[in-house]
Amino acid sequence: GWRGWEYPGGLIEPGESFEAALKREVREESGVEIEITGFVGICKNVERNIVNIDFTARYTGGALATSEESTEVGWFTYEEAMEMITFPLTKKRLANMRSGDKTVHLFGFRREMALKSQRNWNILWERMENDMLKFGMPTLIETNTIEECAALCADSGLSFIEMNMNLPQYQVQTMDVAQLRQVAKEYGIGYTIHLDENMNVADFNPDVAAAYRNSVIQTIALAKQLEIPVLNMHMIYGVYFTLPHEKVFLFEQYGEEYRSNMLRYRDACEKAIGDSGMRICIENWHGYRPWQLGVLDEMLESPAFGLTYDVGHNHCIGGADEPHIFERLTKLYHMHLHDVRDGTKDHQALGTGELDIYKYLNLAAQRDCSVVVETKTIAGLKESARWLKEHG
Repeated sequence: GWRGWEYPGGLIEPGESFEAALKREVREESGVEIEITGFVGICKNVERNIVNIDFTARYTGGALATSEESTEVGWFTYEEAMEMITFPLTKKRLANMRSGDKTVHLFGFRREMALKSQRNWNILWERMENDMLKFGMPTLIETNTIEECAALCADSGLSFIEMNMNLPQYQVQTMDVAQLRQVAKEYGIGYTIHLDENMNVADFNPDVAAAYRNSVIQTIALAKQLEIPVLNMHMIYGVYFTLPHEKVFLFEQYGEEYRSNMLRYRDACEKAIGDSGMRICIENWHGYRPWQLGVLDEMLESPAFGLTYDVGHNHCIGGADEPHIFERLTKLYHMHLHDVRDGTKDHQALGTGELDIYKYLNLAAQRDCSVVVETKTIAGLKESARWLKEHG
């Protein structure tokens, strides 16, 4: 899974008791039957409104087996489990279970950070590691297969691949879920998805809009199978008419039709995503148009939608997007990180340009963002990975 090794658990279905839900989840994820022996405690992620309730249990029957929800299962001692678990909060919860006393254990998962200089980089890196800030890579034009991408991702010390659906090998019809699972297991990585940049879910032709909308719904179904937490999308400007002294964007001119189509798309995605925890994160592109912002806010009213902050795109337009991102900071979950040279040359290797990389890493850590190191070449990705390691 996305967090590595963890003990069984999951969501309570409507009308289901705690006991029934726990027994069902353990059976589905590991193949065994249990009897609950005690209550341990409650842990809440305040920002994301997720509550975890921990119990102890004993084995009563069944045989260990993997499923669609697990790639490996096994029996381990407490000491072995603590070595294998990499997600800090899971470790803390397991230690709390082990304590066996009546003490109330309080612990914070995110730290406050206000770092302003390179001398504080080691502190920032430690905090990023403790908070499990995830770095990933995009699928590159130089890598034709997911295996090539995964090998590069693992060799670079990154955690996930953002599969770009502009490429023919990353279409819903061509992606093999079993293969992607095997690659993720073999290389110890996860995935996010970058939706097709041509996607026009607000097109005024209802058949065209429906085709794009259905493509995203199919992608959501695939992403659920792979436990993908983020789909990245662009909020495109659409067609414009060029008049003698201005460009007239049709989405602005016909604003109510645009809004209606975007909200139809939002509602369909929210229904398809359900309670999976997945989000569609809307990326800033070449500057938000005033007529987009109201619709953006309505999109973000849904728990299925969030923001991606592409810091290079923002820098190339003089920082115009950043105030809009910061006004909606509680909706920021994903980041595209790359350096910029000469004000306009983006997607450069980290540390080779003029961006304040520390500022954005600090922001990503504060918001618990997944971060794509979005260079466009293998050489640039490797240089960026080296820069991260050398400064850590």
